[in-house]
Order: sequence, then C-alpha cells, then structure tokens
Amino acid sequence: MQQGVILLPLTEDNQVRLQQLRNEVLEFEGTASLGQSTFLNQEDENSILNEFERLRNEEYEELAENCERLMYGLDRVTEKGKISFTELEENEIEFLKLKHRFEKITTRDFFQAKGKIKAQAILDKAQERLNGYGIEVYKKEKNNM
Repeated sequence: MQQGVILLPLTEDNQVRLQQLRNEVLEFEGTASLGQSTFLNQEDENSILNEFERLRNEEYEELAENCERLMYGLDRVTEKGKISFTELEENEIEFLKLKHRFEKITTRDFFQAKGKIKAQAILDKAQERLNGYGIEVYKKEKNNM
C-alpha cells in the first residue's frame, strides 16, 4: 500500500465518512490518522480554494455542454418529425442522469463555484425543453387516436 494525504473542507459529513474510512483501514490492520490542518499563509490557502473551484467549474461546464446536447437532440428529432414515446423515454433517462450528475457535483462543491449558477440554469432549461417535447408527444398520440 502507498501513503497518501487527503485534503477536504471540515464538514460534518466529511468527518463522519473519514472516520468510517479510518475504522475500515484499522479493521484490516492498517494505519490511519485523521487531523486538522491550518495554512501558514493566505497564498497557499487561496491556491487550494481556487483549485477546488476550478475543478467544480470544469464539471459544471461539462454538465452544461451535455444539457446543450440534449436540447439540440430534442430540437433535431422534432424537426425530423420523430415525435415518439421512445424518444421521450430515452431523453428522460438522459436528463435524469444529468440531474443526478448535478447533484453529485454540488455535493463536492464546498465553496459554491461560480459555474453552479449557469449549470443550474441550463439544467432547468433542459427540463423545460424536455417537458415541451413530452407535451408534443402526448398531443401527437392523442391526435392519432
């Protein structure tokens, strides 16, 4: 095994999970120590905080791009007249994955990265577009009856 250090913000959830991890390591006769650190200068602290934000912003940006692709796909199938329950179902599944991904990112977003606002807005927009497509599907189905 290798040695390692993990740097996380001090939250109740992190403390509980790290304590559980420590206990598991000890059960397997390993060694583990938990501690609390303080930065000796503001520059180092800011560097770490900026890195946390950069990483979350990258994740939010990727999520936003995936939401754009979902909406683009819905627009294309609508233009082609492919209005069907199958398409709706597939896109609902994809949207739920995006929503779940957003929730996972926000769980790690300890410092409220700026990208969260844009990601939330585009996720909401994707939900609205999907809802609109769903309405189109039901209207088409109703007209075919």
